[in-house]
Amino acid sequence: MADPAATGIAKSTLVGFTPGNIISDAVFTNKKTMTEAQIQSFFNSKVSRCLGGRDENNEPIVCLKDFRMNTVTRPADAYCSGYSGAANESAARIIYRVSQACNINPQVLIVMLQKEQGLITHVWPSAWRYRIALGQGCPDTAPCDPNYIGFFHQIYGAARQMQIYMEGKWFQWYAPGKTWNILYNPKASCGSAPVYVANKATSALYYYTPYQPNAAAMRAGYGEGDGCSAYGNRNFYNYFTDWFGSTQGKPTVAPPVLKSVNASKYVTTLDDDGRLWAYPYSQKLWGARVQLASGLSGVAKMIDLGDFDGDGTRDFIAFGKDKSASLMRSEGGRPSLRKSRSPVTGPASWTSSLPATSTATASSTSSPRAPTETCSCARATASAASRPPRESAADGTR
Repeated sequence: MADPAATGIAKSTLVGFTPGNIISDAVFTNKKTMTEAQIQSFFNSKVSRCLGGRDENNEPIVCLKDFRMNTVTRPADAYCSGYSGAANESAARIIYRVSQACNINPQVLIVMLQKEQGLITHVWPSAWRYRIALGQGCPDTAPCDPNYIGFFHQIYGAARQMQIYMEGKWFQWYAPGKTWNILYNPKASCGSAPVYVANKATSALYYYTPYQPNAAAMRAGYGEGDGCSAYGNRNFYNYFTDWFGSTQGKPTVAPPVLKSVNASKYVTTLDDDGRLWAYPYSQKLWGARVQLASGLSGVAKMIDLGDFDGDGTRDFIAFGKDKSASLMRSEGGRPSLRKSRSPVTGPASWTSSLPATSTATASSTSSPRAPTETCSCARATASAASRPPRESAADGTR
């Protein structure tokens, strides 16, 4: 699947983004979401071909999927279980081992690499991007701490720092369970707004990037907002949900089921074989599709009319490819349709009554998305390079 930042194809809004609960503690600290092999496969899928060559400092250009380095040993402490250094470790292996040592979801580290330096999808990354890959130890107002320079030190240092933030002993400014006025931008003149910080993980993200997206940043999707916009936490949410699903974990509400064409909420679409499918939805979830009718190969479009003839059942108008129009009624409210007895004529191949089916089209990990015929999925990109703007600033306490 093409990357949303590279193609502009993604969800059209940030529905579900809550500034006080950007990601749950359970998701943030779930270190079992990906294996080393899965991380490497994910990197491979994002960059089909690295451009290679030399960067502006005449250093070799290496994409993340091919990056390797020698790592060093770090001792265990209250925040991480330590790390035994090794030679020629891949980026995927480093991220996996650090996530296990520091109890951080590897998907969190992957998303942070993208929002900070675009390393996941970059096809010609300069060497300096790896040295400050996560901005760890690199405040806005001073040079980077030399103890954090280098890809390994960035990954291990950031993961450990997240645990320090969540502990709440040394950092209490964005402590969970309280309301804080969080800035929109490093420029104080851009203002702030109160945010009730609901959990430790969201608190940690604000320690790392102490700005919330303003309305312009939210409207822009992956694109640029205005002069007062900041993008770090917005981009974290965007990439995480586009790549890995909900930041709140598996939905606690069961997917909806189409029980009645009259009472259920659903959208319809016609497939190339002339079958009419209904996709039930409720509380932002999509259920398994249900077949309402077949034999509609001569139909170009179906429109839901509501109860057209006052008999208590939902009716549809079918517009034929030959410009004709026909009325179709639900079969006593059950999830099937029958041909109308009205004088409006339609294609003779329509079936008069069909049982409902329950063929799910979703993958094993998520509910089915709405059919493309019923939603607009275009999202603007941020630049000619089709990458979103990175954070406008880093927290000086990193």
